[in-house]
Amino acid sequence: TLSSGGELENISKTKGIIHVKIPSGYPPRCSLGYLFFPVARILSSAGYIKSFDVKKIVVMISYLKKLYGVDSVENNTAKNIAKLIHNKMAVIYSGEFLFPAATRWKTQIAENSKHMISINVVPEMNHNEIMAWNFPAHFIKNCIVFFLYDRQDNERVTLRMNLVTKILQSKSIPVEKLNSQGEDALERIFSLIILGDWTSFYLAILNGVDPTEIKEISYLKQQMAVSEKQ
Repeated sequence: TLSSGGELENISKTKGIIHVKIPSGYPPRCSLGYLFFPVARILSSAGYIKSFDVKKIVVMISYLKKLYGVDSVENNTAKNIAKLIHNKMAVIYSGEFLFPAATRWKTQIAENSKHMISINVVPEMNHNEIMAWNFPAHFIKNCIVFFLYDRQDNERVTLRMNLVTKILQSKSIPVEKLNSQGEDALERIFSLIILGDWTSFYLAILNGVDPTEIKEISYLKQQMAVSEKQ
């Protein structure tokens, strides 16, 4: 098991299950590295997934931090995307391979930026959601769409995303294309995760909110805890 302590650690010790303890005091969304890499390493060692080079990913993340961090004032892609999303409804589309990155964008922008965002996967959205880009008209006009592209995408998926782009642009809906970076699969996924994380930070600033505050989530947890005691 893997946690920062608490009940899961206690249960693991009681049952003699190996427990990996990660640093405490961080929100789950800020502990992605602590949560992901130990599990990935275990799965890799057991032969369930391909081996990967952690150092390469760390080097890439450090490089992207320089590009997207607060000290980067010129051509900062994360800042530019945040400006595009500000006061608009953001919609993220991707193929299956990059859908984990799209999901991370959704959770980070929702929690950090307190901003509504929607995601879907291609080709599934071609069979239903594509028809929703008509009404309500006042809502559609205030949307911006981002497509996440990767070189591993199936050719048919890439074609579908290009065709959907044409459809949306014909309706005067702004569309942006974001490409993954890096060599290995994990590098490329993390390249877009890091971009999304920084974007959510800058969008929080534009929205005038504290990216660490999660009042509504805390309220729900408190009320659920109260109901369990009754």
